[in-house]
Amino acid sequence: MTPAVLADLVRSVAHGVLADRGLDPSALPDTVTVHRPRDPRHGDYATNVALQTGKKVGVPPRDLAEWLAEELSQRPGVRTVDVAGPGFVNLWLGADAHGEILTQVLVGGKRFGSGQQLAGCRISIDLLPATRSGPLHLAGARQVAVADALDRILTFAGAVVTREQARGDAANDGRTPGCDVSIHVLGAGSGNAGQPMTVAAARSADSTTVEVLAGQQVSLVQRVARRPLTQRRTTIVDMVEAIGLDATRYALVRSAFSSPLDIDLDVWSKRTDDNPIFVIQYAHARLASLARNAADLGISCSDARLALLGHHREGELIRTLVDLPRVVAQAAVLREPHRVARYLEQLVGAYHSFSAACPVLPLGDERPGPLHAARLVLCEATRQVLVNGLDLLGVSAPERL
Repeated sequence: MTPAVLADLVRSVAHGVLADRGLDPSALPDTVTVHRPRDPRHGDYATNVALQTGKKVGVPPRDLAEWLAEELSQRPGVRTVDVAGPGFVNLWLGADAHGEILTQVLVGGKRFGSGQQLAGCRISIDLLPATRSGPLHLAGARQVAVADALDRILTFAGAVVTREQARGDAANDGRTPGCDVSIHVLGAGSGNAGQPMTVAAARSADSTTVEVLAGQQVSLVQRVARRPLTQRRTTIVDMVEAIGLDATRYALVRSAFSSPLDIDLDVWSKRTDDNPIFVIQYAHARLASLARNAADLGISCSDARLALLGHHREGELIRTLVDLPRVVAQAAVLREPHRVARYLEQLVGAYHSFSAACPVLPLGDERPGPLHAARLVLCEATRQVLVNGLDLLGVSAPERL
């Protein structure tokens, strides 16, 4: 049960609860939201729909929350429901619901996380080059990396995307003919970086919406002194030579485009836990190795009983996996590729917590069983989501490091 499915279930149940008591269901919001509480003791998910609706229909929100909790607790996939505070409804999902999520991830494969939020929307991404000549400097490289990641994310969200090099009249006019939205990605030094982060305006000629994303400067710094390096070390060639292509791309898109960016070569060049892209790629390589070892032991995903995945660390990882569609949608709508990068780091953290508490392979003389197979399915789903997220940022997912 994905968060979107759960939200639909909550709204459907709330509609029935109100109708059964002669109250007006039209008071419900058009879209009910569920969110993951920071404290897992407050549920796998929570909703404030009773607080939004109770007073509108003339009942205390907590009473409405109690009615919702009673009905929701009887629905398949929902294990426990309780009411907190003035009317929050906290929900815990059953293991069968977690199994459904893993199945969706694996069936979706490379398309898991994609959506139709921008289906039919025609978007052009226009790069306005900086005035510098010669080798591409880091601000320009960041501009290109962000534009490429944005292209991938918008396409994954259902948009039809074209890429343009802003030119002559199009740059001045702000429109790309035939598109619903023209996004101009400006690097620092392009002459327009002082504009607001996002500017939108409807054009009377063809109703094209123009958005301007203005980037900020990028500096390479030394770890000890935290000082900018000399100007001769400020091109993309220098950065790739120092830390590699994957680390370069990831470092350039990891932070909000509107914020200045300092890149520490000592951190990004080393294989340590301080290097975010190494941590992510290492997790993927470890998952690939685990799959190979499982095959050698004869453990097959086809033997899995996903209902056995009841450990709270398993649940935490599964709920993090199913966040990818929401993250992609937000990154697409807000034009913020860095959200995908930060999500991947959160996912790897959840995976490490799971792997420390829940052995996937048999220990010692232990024989492989259905629980090992179920955990292998969870690992395969995690691996798939890592691949999908890295691909959205144009970064590889190596099977060996």
